[in-house]
Amino acid sequence: MNTMTLTFTGRHIELTDGLKAHATEKMHHLESHFDKAMSADIILSVEKNLQSAKATLHLPHHEAIHATAETEDMYASIDLMVKKLETQIQRHKEKELDDRRRGG
Repeated sequence: MNTMTLTFTGRHIELTDGLKAHATEKMHHLESHFDKAMSADIILSVEKNLQSAKATLHLPHHEAIHATAETEDMYASIDLMVKKLETQIQRHKEKELDDRRRGG
């Protein structure tokens, strides 16, 4: 299995080793859905009381999936963002399978 390359950006927040490790662990669970290496850009930001986690997951064939989550806790935002990505990946794979079945 190939390893996912992650790029982190922090806006109005210090990117601690703990935050990076948590996001990395969660994001690497998505690797099981693909047999090729992927990359992701992750932006963690704080505005007022909202902790925001955004990601762009770069898939094979120049496709991308985006997800954003905002809560009052950054770790919860990361978890929710990854859950949204996983839902979109499932949808993407089902659509690909349907397209193949239809011959297009």
